This record gives sequence, structure tokens and C-alpha cells, in this order.
Amino acid sequence: MTRERNLSTTNEHSPRKLLYVPREALKIVNEIRREAIVYFRDEPFIPLSPSLTYDQMKQREDLMMDKANRRENEAGDIWHVPSEGDHYRFRWNWDSKKAAVISARRGKPDEAQAELLTLEKDRDPQTGFLSCKVTASAAGTTFRDYPEIWTFNHPDKGSSYSQPPLQAWATLETYQSFIDQGRGGEAEQFLEKIYGTAQPSSYTGLQGEFAYFRNHRQNSETDPLLFIVHPMETGRDYDHALGGPRTPHMLGKGKISGTTNTATRWAHMQLWNHKLGKRGSDPEHQRIDWIPEQIRENYAVNDVMFNILYATNLRDMAKISGILDKSQEQQTYNEQADAVEAEILLRMWNPNREFFYNLDKDGKQIPVESITGLYPLLLKNITPEQKNALYDKLEDPQWFATPYPIPTHPRVSKFYDPHYRRKQGPNWEGPVWIDMNHLIVEQGLVKQGDERGMKIAGNIVTKTKELLATNTDVWEFYDPETGQGKRVKQFMWSNLGLHFENYEVAMRGQTM
Repeated sequence: MTRERNLSTTNEHSPRKLLYVPREALKIVNEIRREAIVYFRDEPFIPLSPSLTYDQMKQREDLMMDKANRRENEAGDIWHVPSEGDHYRFRWNWDSKKAAVISARRGKPDEAQAELLTLEKDRDPQTGFLSCKVTASAAGTTFRDYPEIWTFNHPDKGSSYSQPPLQAWATLETYQSFIDQGRGGEAEQFLEKIYGTAQPSSYTGLQGEFAYFRNHRQNSETDPLLFIVHPMETGRDYDHALGGPRTPHMLGKGKISGTTNTATRWAHMQLWNHKLGKRGSDPEHQRIDWIPEQIRENYAVNDVMFNILYATNLRDMAKISGILDKSQEQQTYNEQADAVEAEILLRMWNPNREFFYNLDKDGKQIPVESITGLYPLLLKNITPEQKNALYDKLEDPQWFATPYPIPTHPRVSKFYDPHYRRKQGPNWEGPVWIDMNHLIVEQGLVKQGDERGMKIAGNIVTKTKELLATNTDVWEFYDPETGQGKRVKQFMWSNLGLHFENYEVAMRGQTM
């Protein structure tokens, strides 16, 4: 007799299925064990010699963007999955936006437009919410998806937390790509199509995106900073600077302690997720997102990076409104950006440490140094004192000046784990993520425009390209000490390291 027990539960509004089969459970354990062995296998890194040429790296990017990571369905929807293999199988919010930026900078605005319009189909018209992971309970789920998806209000539609608002940036990049090809008419048609509305129960497009954050995530009517409802919402997972769940840590660097720490941390996170999901559940079974007002009692953090991307994208929205001759909306978005900037520069700045820190739900600074504290370099109103202090941190070997910058935690952080052996986790506490380098250079240092900032940017650009050139594959993240690629390969958005065009244009302007 086969020992199988079906615990399926179905709700007409929110279908949730749980199937317990001992044979499947054993398969899951074996998959986790094999994956853990890969993480702990210390293989010597031998950089490619000679390094890949720029043309070879572009050919590798072409293969990923045009074939390997590209997906299309019968409805004509187009999107790019983050990587090869089963680890990332669905559509992801900011991954798609970064894919659109890459497509735009590759001179393929039609592809970028299709990606962004495909993503828009999953925006909730009731609130304007867009999930982090779209269609979280799609066919083909593996052990990586459970049990988290059971905590979501609508796992059939997506996760109940979102990701940083990058939609306006990706939209402007796509618009500019059309313009660069002499297709101005199509460029403006695209903006009109994606601009959307912010009417009750009809939140669509870009306006819907910002209406959601304004209506549901502001600290209060008088405090414009946004709070997140889950650490994963920042895209930096469980970075300790986000004040998420904490677990006891077994000392040691061996396989036993490492595997134990990984399993303990995973279990603790799932229990924490379950608590948030229970708190944020929608009794009416209508909302896709967790109800933020209910989550705040348990968790609410003002993340520096999240709020700065919100502010910079508000400015991008103002530019888009101006192009479309919507002067009143242009003014509103600029005023909102000014208000958010002012709060960041005042309340998140620590004059003693000369760095920016996240705020907990009580408005107190979380004393953990992370790459999030560098993001004020993207703000136009940052003071000279604050800017130079961040430059100091980028040039200091005890902070962010590792052989391959920018580590996601500085060397001074007690959580600094550059080699990522999962002894502490997660993967945002030391390793280099190329999208972070790209945003800080292209949207920050280049826009600051001063000689010192451009020199720092040049070093980051050079070392980032070296990471891509000395590794055979394109990896999810990289060791800041050795340059070795880590974890998941053929990772799509790491190709942003081939697209520092703003920096290159600025440098050409300086030498003319």
C-alpha cells in the first residue's frame, strides 16, 4: 500500500494546493543535499587567460538575450528568465525591467517595449500592485518554491510583496532607444501606451505603479518615505541591514556546520514568512499583495536603496509627463521626489559614521553597513559633505575598495562574507552584484559629474568588465576578493556590465 496523503485545499478566489508524498519529500531532501555540496565545494579559481574580448562577451550576451534566456508564448508575450536551469523559472519584476534596459541599450527597442508591456499585464488594477515573482505557483514548481508560496494571498497570480520601482527608468531607456533609431513617432506612442491611469480600481501602467506606493506604502500622509513589507522586496533578499529574521549560528567552516546553518536559517525564514503571510492575509480574497497596514505591526523598514530608486524614478516619471505635455503631473512627480529626497538626506544620514542607514519600524537607524548606504549618490540634492564621505568609503580598502568593487557589504561589516560558502548567508553580504555597480555608476557617479566621482566610476567599470572577461560564464554574483563567479550561471542581468554607455559618453565629453 502506498503511503500517500492528499492535503489539498482549494478556494475559488485563492487556489492553494498542498500534496504530501513521502517519495517526493525524499527527492526534495536529495536535491537540497546535492545543491549544498555544490555551494561548499571550494574549487580554485583560474581566471581565463587570455581574457574574453569585448566581441566575445557581446556574442555571449547575444546568445543569452536572443535565445537561451528569452521566452515567448502564443499570446505574443515576451520576457527573459534570470538564468538557465530550474532555479529561476518564472517572470520576475525587476529582472524584466533590467532585461528591458539591456535590450534598449543593445538597440532593440521593440524587444524592450514587448518586455515591459508583458509585465504590465500582471499589474493589479485594484491597487496598482505588481508582484516580485509573477505567477508564483506556475506548473513546474520545485522544492525552492515551497512552502513560501502558501503564504501569498494569490499564489496563482504572484508573490504578495513587490520589488523596487524601476519601471520609469526602463521606460525612458526604451524611449531613448527608439529615438536613437530615428523612430520618434513610435517612441511617443510607446510612452502613451505605458503611461497608464491612476483612477480608483483602474490602476494601470506607470501611473498605477506610483499610485500603489503612494497610496499603500508611505509611512504617513506627512512622511513620504516608503516602507517595505518583506526584506525580499528590496531585491537584496535577507541582507542584515534590512532587520529581517535572525537565527542562531553554528561556528565553523566545514560541511556539517555549513549545512546545519543553511537548514536552520531556511526553516526560521519560512516560519517568519508564515507569520507575515498570516498577518497580511486578505479576508476578502481579493488582494494579491499582503495588506501593508496589517504587516506593519510585525515588520516595516525604510530601506535607503528602495526609497532612492523610488525618488529617482519619480523624476523619470516627471520627464515622461513632460514629454507627453502633462505639466501638472510633471510638477507633482518632481515635488514628490523632492520630498522623499529631503527625508532620506536628513533622517537616514549618520553624521558620526558618515554613512546612510536604513530605518526600522520605529524610525530608528539599523546600525548595519550595507551597499544600500551608497545609493544617495543617485540623488541630485546630496550635500558635498555627504557625497565626499561616500567617495571616501568607495576608496577605502576597509570599506568598499575591494580588489573587485563594489561588495554588497563592506569589509568593516561583521557580516562580510565575500566567498559565499553559505556559512552565514545570504548572498548579498559581500559578493559583487553587477546590477548594483551599474546603477551606482550610471545613475549616480556619472550624474554627479565631478572629477573624483568619475575616477571612482572608471575603476568600478574596469573591474566589472574584468569580472565578465575572466569568467567563462556569466554568473549571478562574484567574489570581491578573487573575481570568481558564484552560484547560478548564465545570469541575465549581469550583462549590464557591458553597458556603461553613460560613463563612456561622459568620458568622451571630457576628452574632446
